Amino acid sequence: MKRSHSRALAVLLALALSSCAIPEAPARVALLYGVSIYDDSLPEGSYPNLSLADNDAEDMAAMLGTQGWLTTLRTDADATKSAILADISSMAGFDGLVVFYYSGHGTYDFDGTTYILPRGSITTGGSLDLLEAFYPAELFSAFEAAGLKHVVVILDSCHSGGFVMEGATTDGVPPLFGPNETPDGSIMYTWQLPATGDAIAAYAASASYGDYIVLSAAGAGDFSWETSTHGIFTGFLLQAPGYADADRDGLITTTELFAFTAVNIQIQWNQWVADDYDNGQYADYHPHVTGSPREYGLLFADN
Repeated sequence: MKRSHSRALAVLLALALSSCAIPEAPARVALLYGVSIYDDSLPEGSYPNLSLADNDAEDMAAMLGTQGWLTTLRTDADATKSAILADISSMAGFDGLVVFYYSGHGTYDFDGTTYILPRGSITTGGSLDLLEAFYPAELFSAFEAAGLKHVVVILDSCHSGGFVMEGATTDGVPPLFGPNETPDGSIMYTWQLPATGDAIAAYAASASYGDYIVLSAAGAGDFSWETSTHGIFTGFLLQAPGYADADRDGLITTTELFAFTAVNIQIQWNQWVADDYDNGQYADYHPHVTGSPREYGLLFADN
């Protein structure tokens, strides 16, 4: 009896210890792409080349790596559409959380469809080859084909708000943002009641949008900008672990990232450039985020 009793105690102790074990963290993978050099014959910063998009992708990969993310990084000549599609396809069946980050040029066509422009989509001389670009449905279809269920798309490019499902943005900022912009039909409602039906429809549509959330640097009609050190949007993303944990729970969510970047772009960029006019548009802009009943914890807070 004593021996049997001891064995029973040992089993109970093992069960107790296993029930208190910390569960394994969910798998998290980041796919990161940055294109500064579109034309090898020209230096960085000489159109169509950018200066810092590749560095931004590298810095984001380093930051996420310290946070425990498994990262795949491609820059410049390696960041082609075919390579991006192959990376997504290689993750078929993965059921963890995926971050898709892109820094580079973005544009839109005659019917307002927005594109991100990986390497190969801008040819020598600056012409566009949109067959080598991604429009929103094409990118999301690649995720769906791979069976990826939980994806956060982060885009630091001009016009990237076009990847946020129309009507599903949580912030209500028009696609073309700024106090000096001429109203262009973006501001649809002057009081709340007329917006109610569209808001309900947008919320219902977000359910069919799946579990994909898009955080964009700028609206569908906006440029985004880089300084001498980073793309402005990415620069604040990189600061997020130290400052963006608004509720102090140790975890920074997609909503907290949006709020942190939006506030800081407004205070530290927009108020200084609201009157700067370049290439037919003012230089102030505002990030957008998908309106969804779901959000994801992306980063651990440093504070």
